[in-house]
Amino acid sequence: MILYGVRRLALAVPLLLGMSVLIFALMRLVPGDPAVTVLGYKATPEGVAALRKAFHLDEPVAEQYLRWLGAAVRGDLGHDFRQNEPIGQMVLDRLPVTLELTALAALCTALIGVPLGLLAGGRRGGGADRAAMAVGLIGVSIPDFWLGIMLILGLSLGLGLPNLYRLLGGKANSIEPHKRPLSSMSPTFVEDSKGVLVIGAPGGSRIISMVLFGILDYVNQDSVDLLRIVTAPRYHHQCWPDQVEIEPDSFSAAWRASLEDKGHQLRPVSRKWGNMQAVFKSNVDGSAQAASDPRGFDMGGY
Repeated sequence: MILYGVRRLALAVPLLLGMSVLIFALMRLVPGDPAVTVLGYKATPEGVAALRKAFHLDEPVAEQYLRWLGAAVRGDLGHDFRQNEPIGQMVLDRLPVTLELTALAALCTALIGVPLGLLAGGRRGGGADRAAMAVGLIGVSIPDFWLGIMLILGLSLGLGLPNLYRLLGGKANSIEPHKRPLSSMSPTFVEDSKGVLVIGAPGGSRIISMVLFGILDYVNQDSVDLLRIVTAPRYHHQCWPDQVEIEPDSFSAAWRASLEDKGHQLRPVSRKWGNMQAVFKSNVDGSAQAASDPRGFDMGGY
């Protein structure tokens, strides 16, 4: 048994090596320059050249791979620019949760799979065998990501258990009757010396402008006015075709004329997007307040 395990581990080495070569090659085939991506809008020719040299991106691809492989063998997986942390440390920080989920999955598999297997084997060809095969087939066929989402919704909204954001689902999480739970509206957290602001907006492309305007209002004002944040006029700009959707009777003629002078095509929509909610907890006195856009009641509870 031990010898079999050693052989399986030995076979994993060339497999991992081949996967690393394939992934490394595919990453180099992706259009774009990693140095430009890291620097973003601050990228200059000099800065790009310096960053490429600092991270050996100006070397041949084969030499880059060997350098990366040597560092990986030593446990150095590189540095994540987005989180500004060593990747190895990020993996270690998330390892306990990964092991917990793996153990829970193995336990569920044993508790469900072993009894079904024994039942099917003991009554081969019978109804129990066919039922066990059907359950196994359904389990294999269901996409993991879909099942995960359904479990989150069922446990959080149905049973009232806290979700990832420690927000309760159902009525306990609704700011006003007939409004969507805040935890199902892509909540955005903003924290500063004033307190903590949670903005709930629906999914889709409009969330970008809605959340942006809410954050700008919050950080640029000394006092927090949640009702102003959730009821502010909104617009949605799509690049292709170049078109700006605006809420009816929400912007001045001068504002609309300035956009048209810049070449934008304006298209008033038939209704207002009244589907934002906000919660604020003050760091000054510990008080909490909430607001919900009343225009949402005209949109069937959104």
